[in-house]
Amino acid sequence: MPTLLSQSEQVLTIAGFIIAEQILLISLVYATLAFIHWIYTRLSHIEKFELIAERLQQSQRFIRNLIAFLAVFSSIALLALNGWIIIQDQHPFYFTINWLKAVPEETWLHLGAVVLKIVGVFAAAKYLIRALLQLIHYTETRVFTANHNENTTYIQNFFKSLRMLVRNVTWMLVIVFAASQLPIPMWLETFFYKIVTLYLIISLSWIASRTVAVVVSVVDGLSQTVAENKHWQEYYQALRPLVPLLRRSLEYVIWIAGATLVVSQLQPISSLAEYGPRLIQAIGIFFLARVVIEAGNLFIDSQQFDQHNDNETANRRRATIIPLAKTIFSYSCYFMSLVLILGSIGIDIMPFLAGAGILGVVLGLGAQSLINDIVSGFFILLENTYLVGDIVDTGHILGTVEKIDFRTTRIRDPDGNLHTIRNGEITRSKNFCKDFTFAVVEIRADYDTEVPLIRKLLEASGQQLKAALPEWVTGDIVIVGIVEFEPSAMRFKTTTPVVPGKHFPVATRLREIIKQNFDEAGVKMPPLQQKITVQTQEA
Repeated sequence: MPTLLSQSEQVLTIAGFIIAEQILLISLVYATLAFIHWIYTRLSHIEKFELIAERLQQSQRFIRNLIAFLAVFSSIALLALNGWIIIQDQHPFYFTINWLKAVPEETWLHLGAVVLKIVGVFAAAKYLIRALLQLIHYTETRVFTANHNENTTYIQNFFKSLRMLVRNVTWMLVIVFAASQLPIPMWLETFFYKIVTLYLIISLSWIASRTVAVVVSVVDGLSQTVAENKHWQEYYQALRPLVPLLRRSLEYVIWIAGATLVVSQLQPISSLAEYGPRLIQAIGIFFLARVVIEAGNLFIDSQQFDQHNDNETANRRRATIIPLAKTIFSYSCYFMSLVLILGSIGIDIMPFLAGAGILGVVLGLGAQSLINDIVSGFFILLENTYLVGDIVDTGHILGTVEKIDFRTTRIRDPDGNLHTIRNGEITRSKNFCKDFTFAVVEIRADYDTEVPLIRKLLEASGQQLKAALPEWVTGDIVIVGIVEFEPSAMRFKTTTPVVPGKHFPVATRLREIIKQNFDEAGVKMPPLQQKITVQTQEA
């Protein structure tokens, strides 16, 4: 220890040096705490982290307490080091100076260059972030100007997330550069690079998923405009329900790709990364199957299944066959896509197909009634027994056919009740809508009325009916004549040819006209007489 100073002066210089060291240590601690507080403040203003604000505060308190503990430990260790230097009869200040002088000049130069690089990169990062944010704002303005779609929420969320990711990723790269320049242990450097890599993968996956949502939304808006200009609106509207599915599929693909990269970085579970491409392929197969189904349905809707009949018959035939054709086509596509998906994820499809065949045989043997219904439904369609919209009588139900499936037929009766009948149970059916039909009306007249008068009134009623309903009545009324002599009246029968399926309303209107004409001519229609027999038991 130098003896140029008195003992009291040496004590004062030692004390002053130790106090200066402690002040420097405290300053570094406060600077570190301020930097951590700045980071947590920025995180708290991000919408994504508002839901975990309490956890952020807890983690901040933990880190602050840890730094305080390390600061106290470092202060004590520094005091112990100075005490050891004093015991060795050396001055702490001169010991530190000599230690610093022992460091080679090249080391100081390298350290200075590293510090300058880090400071320069830090400053460049600030200007780069500012420039990127201005570019993002300009791009956002242009996108909103060019976009004609009402779904702007995806665009707003995308640019909001993009700003956050630009800041975080830029500063993360600055930290990576600083870590590469500083002499830290290899294991710590590897661990830090691993954390940074995982963060970058997750961040890029996040921004890519948001980018997909924006791109799909913008392309959807532009496609609508092009479809309107090219008169493709009908086709585009038929395929437009696939747009949300496309967006979700692309998002799933991006997240699965990101998860695959993350898993590949984690050595214990890196073998699971091989399933990522398989899942992506399965998503692609499913989406293509949906595209094929929608395109096939559009093609089926454009077909004419019956060009030889009139428009009404053709429309009923289309209403019958098109739903069945769509169902068969959809199930076939889904089955094929399931087989391809199982093959893409590594499952052998041959046992699956063999099992499906065996299951079909088992169902064929155990569900004979089901097969009978399907076969009967097939022949109903093949033989054109009845169509959707026909009025039929199956022996138990009389009503209008609303839907024909391979297994069942749905008929709505005049009271509005919907009946579902198995096709195998329909052994006979009466169709009122084939080619033509008759509106049959029977009336009763008093025996005192002359038959020629009744015929004249019925013929006049038929002419009035034809004039009132020319689109339904296809011919003149036919008076069959007296079909039965009842105890109190004669019963006449008339038939009027009408278009298929209109016999009930035409017959109702004809009865009203006949009643009016009979009343004007004074012809009476006697009521039905019922004979009631009362049996009495003698006491």
